[in-house]
Order: sequence, then structure tokens, then C-alpha cells
Amino acid sequence: MYTKVRAILLSSVAASGGAVIITSLTDVYGKISLITKGIHSKKALVKPAYLMPLNILDLQIDFRQNKDLHYIREAKPFLIPSSLEAQPVKRAISFFVAEVLQRSLHEHQPLPAVFEFVLRWIEAFDESEHSTGLIVHWLLAHLIKVLGIEPNLLPGNHWLDLVEGKSVAEEPYHPHKVKPELATQLYLLFNQTNMYNPDSVGKTTKAELLDVLLLYLRLHIPEFGTPKTLSVLKELFE
Repeated sequence: MYTKVRAILLSSVAASGGAVIITSLTDVYGKISLITKGIHSKKALVKPAYLMPLNILDLQIDFRQNKDLHYIREAKPFLIPSSLEAQPVKRAISFFVAEVLQRSLHEHQPLPAVFEFVLRWIEAFDESEHSTGLIVHWLLAHLIKVLGIEPNLLPGNHWLDLVEGKSVAEEPYHPHKVKPELATQLYLLFNQTNMYNPDSVGKTTKAELLDVLLLYLRLHIPEFGTPKTLSVLKELFE
């Protein structure tokens, strides 16, 4: 069935016969795998320049139920975020965010709220003059919210039980817990509506917040694992 979709590119890999397999987050079908051929030919439907993670394309695809790959029939750019390619820090962040999204989502699970959230974040990040601060942390926290696995965080002097996903008065007996001081920073992060906050925390706290958010995703999305792009991102924060 031919369907028009808007697709946020997450990753691409070369396949046999000059084909490219593209993993994307779409507004209609959620995360799906797409295939296109002849990418380096003059008549290529998807130009090599389109394949940067977090580029957004308008596509017509041949979607077939119970198939792992869906052919692209038409393609044109909707948004090619220029700053994400031109600025090395933003480029590294875009690769990390794309990998986090790919690890967080299941194939063929329509999530229009997630798509809309990520689309608006990309648009804002592309236009922003900022590429540091807690922008990545904000994205992770609010992705957790829109995925429906948000922890029940309370203000005040509480521990955070990462397994149960809630604030508790007493220290949990297992290792997956967050001390009250850091839990307070998480509470502020989850309740902050503006992603463009200044560097309000130090490098150590920033690193701890990142580790906690990723651990929370691993605990509540078993297939999540550890992003391969994490080491590069951490170098940016040092």
C-alpha cells in the first residue's frame, strides 16, 4: 500500500546491490526500516546528503504488513537541519539522540506524540544558539515522559527508586537508587518546560544526571542497552 509519511532519519546502513537500509521514526507507523536503491546514481530517490541522522523527509513508501523492509517510492526533504551538520558539537549530539530514539522504540508501533515531540525538539535545537547546558538531559527526561514511563518524582528530601520509578522516604536496599540531592535536580529537570536552560549545574552533576537518565531507560526498556555514541557525548561535557 502506497502511503505518504514524514520520516525522521535515525540511521542508515549500506546493503547489497547498492541499496541502503534506513531506520526512521515516522508519523504514521512509528519506527520502521526503509530501503532504497541506487543511492549514488543521478536518479537516486534519496540523496546521500539526506542520510544525516535527524534529517526529516517527506516520503511515499510501499508499506506492506508483516514485512521488515518497505520500499521508498518518492522522497523530498522536509527539514535538513543545517546547524546539526555544520557544528561539530550539535552533530555529535544528533548522532547520540538518534541512537537513543532507535534504542527506545519498537518497530511498527505508531507513536504520534513521540514523533511530534521529537520533530519540535529538532526544529528548536537547529535554530538554537546553544548546544551545551542540559539540552540533552532535557530531551531524555521529556522523552521518558512522552513514552509514558515517567517516574513519580516528589519535591523535597526524597530518594528516587529507579526500579519502582518513584520517590521514597527511605533509602532503597538495591543499588538502583538516586540520592535526595540529585533526585531534586531530576525533579526540576522533568518539570522544566524550557530546554534552553543555562549551565545551572556543575560538570559532575551533569554527568551524574546523564548516567541516571540512561540507567532509567535501561531498567524500563530492557532492549535499550548502552548507546555506542555515549563516549563521544561525554567527551563534550568534560
